[in-house]
Amino acid sequence: MTVMPAQAADADDARRDGSGTVTSAAGRRPLLTDNALVLAAGVQLVAGVVTSKLAATLLGAAGVGTFALVQAVANIVALCALGTGEALVREWGRRTESNDPPDFDAMLRGAELASLTAMGIVAAVALTFSRPLARLIFGDGSNGGELFLLAVAAGITFGWVTLQVNSMVARRRIRRVGLALALAAGSTPVVAWLGFSRWGVDGISRVQLLAMLASLVTTGAVTIARPSAATTPTDTPPPPPVRAALAEVPALLRYGVPQVLGFLFTAAMLLIVPLVVASGQGVDAAGYYRAAATIAAGMATLFTFELNGDFSARIAAASTDDADFAATMGAHLRRLCLRGIIVVGALSVAAPIIVPVLYDRSFDPTTTILPLILVGQLLGLVAITLNIGVGARHGGGPMLANAAIGGTATVTAVALTDSLAAVGLAFVAGQAVFLAVCVASTVVRDGVKPLASVTSRELAS
Repeated sequence: MTVMPAQAADADDARRDGSGTVTSAAGRRPLLTDNALVLAAGVQLVAGVVTSKLAATLLGAAGVGTFALVQAVANIVALCALGTGEALVREWGRRTESNDPPDFDAMLRGAELASLTAMGIVAAVALTFSRPLARLIFGDGSNGGELFLLAVAAGITFGWVTLQVNSMVARRRIRRVGLALALAAGSTPVVAWLGFSRWGVDGISRVQLLAMLASLVTTGAVTIARPSAATTPTDTPPPPPVRAALAEVPALLRYGVPQVLGFLFTAAMLLIVPLVVASGQGVDAAGYYRAAATIAAGMATLFTFELNGDFSARIAAASTDDADFAATMGAHLRRLCLRGIIVVGALSVAAPIIVPVLYDRSFDPTTTILPLILVGQLLGLVAITLNIGVGARHGGGPMLANAAIGGTATVTAVALTDSLAAVGLAFVAGQAVFLAVCVASTVVRDGVKPLASVTSRELAS
């Protein structure tokens, strides 16, 4: 792909020459970046497999279904950080090459202030309405309140961790991102084994919170040595004044709020689909669906690390140049589709072996729907890639509209089903609608060039 060295290399290895141009010891090919993200993805994939096996063995199908609801609540709460982490990546990439580049530290402090304010409001709402919300999500069980409040606490922790990781993504500290995510993922199975063994189903939300706290510690250990934006290594810049930090908040929110609303549709789908399946077919069926969704999410991990890390930063930096934007988008889409088709095919063929190994022989229904969930996941990844490009070029509003249509279509399709097999078909149909909307949105705004195939030489660059 045709990118500047600064876009292709980890900033830990980048340096500026006398003209201010970024050069890199890593060369044009982002080998170090790719290796760091692939390693982190591999660690997270293995950790997810081990955690899923522990949940299935120690909790059973019903416990896996409850675990899915706890994770969905935590993910939704994390999104309530107003998307300032993603907005930080986009704004820094878009404005860093301008005639008046922003102060990164001021932008980061502004993002942190906005996130803390939003999280405080979420915590207050959760405490005020904990009982009705817990009954709505977890039913009338005696421990529903604990499940809900601890899931909210886990989500708040996760939101802060995500912001700190995105601060490294924005500055192209991709190897640091990989290290932080790998350490966090590696701690999860240990926490799950200890928690599930000691508390069983009643400790599901405690395990989720402890896993997020472990992520906070490991991420903090990586980010605490974050290089400053000083011009020389010996400079120690003063902390940005509060006024400068607050001045960056409106730009972050203009992109972050629509984007987070768009992601909320996706998170809501993860929460609503198990609820719909559980209400119509029982909590065991929700566990079978969640098992398939977890395997699909593990497959997606092989691609989303680059999508949310290196690609997000590169597409933001390339958003102001038509040719660079088209080359960056086209190359990533080609890589994603080629790799995705191979992985989906392999996992679908191996489903009768994978499911019993990861879960249990009683999870036979998962084997039936897994290929459909995998296909839907791949369609969704392509759609999200296009939607990130739409957001980088045209702001969060169009991105929100695309995600809203796709999420609504998926939830509506699932709500109309009456069997677990039909849930798989509905998931594919909903994600196909999401993809079609994102394709149409891209073509209307930027033409067909971002969707065109790229040459092998561009792909390797």
